[in-house]
Amino acid sequence: DVYKRQMNRRFSPERDPGLLVGMDGLIPFLELRAQDAPTAPQAILFGEYGTGKTHALRFVEHVLAPKRRMKPVFLTLSNFGARSTFSDVHVRVMNALDESLQHMLQKWPTADHAIDANGRLSQDMKRALKLLRNPKTAPKDRATARTWLMGIGPTPTQARNMGLAGRLFESAGPVELVNLWKGLGELWAT
Repeated sequence: DVYKRQMNRRFSPERDPGLLVGMDGLIPFLELRAQDAPTAPQAILFGEYGTGKTHALRFVEHVLAPKRRMKPVFLTLSNFGARSTFSDVHVRVMNALDESLQHMLQKWPTADHAIDANGRLSQDMKRALKLLRNPKTAPKDRATARTWLMGIGPTPTQARNMGLAGRLFESAGPVELVNLWKGLGELWAT
């Protein structure tokens, strides 16, 4: 009877990551990549529908990420249309990172030093992260810094009043936005 129940159980990558691994060397490659990376490993998985990309990423999320202090981010490309811009992707990435980013910044005593030392982040990005991190930052200013990093606000005047050069998308193109993501990944890994 127990055997029958187990055989009828539906398996899923979230619940059973160790049971569904294979994919012709992809998982060992990801494990080595995570182990050998000096900072947060970055990878893009690309493939046809049904080839196991999501399964591999769920394995990373549930098995590798907890071991390596990694923060996997999943974006479903089907949510983007022909008129989507890189800014749309940035907003989705930052939404996925938002809660854990704020938690990490609040709980990390040496975050200011790590933020200053990160060569990927612009001065405005560093300022916004420090505003988010500082417990003395007024809630309104914390919200402004958060929306600035996400690229959904504030007004240019509000940004300048906080010591920022303007809105994020006024000064940051795709390269700078990717550097922000990489910089955040490096902060997570330290």
